[in-house]
Amino acid sequence: GHSLGFSPAIIEMAKLARDDSGIGKVQVAQLVAFTDWMLLPRTPEEMDEKLGGGIIHRQSPHQIDALRILCGGKAESVRGYAGSWMKERNAPGFFSAFVQFDNGALGTASHNGYGYLVGSEIVAWGKDAGISGGDVQQRAATRRSLRDGNANEEALKDAMRLGGASPLF
Repeated sequence: GHSLGFSPAIIEMAKLARDDSGIGKVQVAQLVAFTDWMLLPRTPEEMDEKLGGGIIHRQSPHQIDALRILCGGKAESVRGYAGSWMKERNAPGFFSAFVQFDNGALGTASHNGYGYLVGSEIVAWGKDAGISGGDVQQRAATRRSLRDGNANEEALKDAMRLGGASPLF
C-alpha cells in the first residue's frame, strides 16, 4: 500500500525541517483532505467497519503517516472524531484527528469524503502529486447512479482499479 509519507512533497518538507535549512523543526502540521470518497463505487468490505471499511480505516493512515514523518516523533496521544452521515453508506465518511508527539510537535488531520469535488480540482499541483480528480462529469454521473441505486457498483469499482477500463481518479 502506498502512503502520503512516500510522496515527494512530504519527503522534501520533512528533509527541509531536519536539515540545516534555517527553517527549523516542525512545531505544528495540519493536513486537510476533501474528496468524494464516499460517493464513489466501493466494495462491500470498504463499507463494513468490521472488515476495515470506512474512511478512517481506508484513508486516515495516509494522513497520520505524513504527520508522523513531518513532525518527526512518536505519537504520544491521539484524539479524534468520526462522522457517518450518509444513509446509503453505513460507514464513517469523515474524520478529524489531533495527534500530540513525544517531541512536542502537534498535528491535525481531517478528511471529509462526502464532497462533490476533490482537492486537485482547486490546487494546480494535485495531478503532479498523483491526486488526480479525473473527469468531473463522469464522477458526477457515477455519484448520481450510486445515490439513485441504479449502479452496478461492482463493475464500476472494477473499472476504477489499476488497469481498469475507465479510472475515475
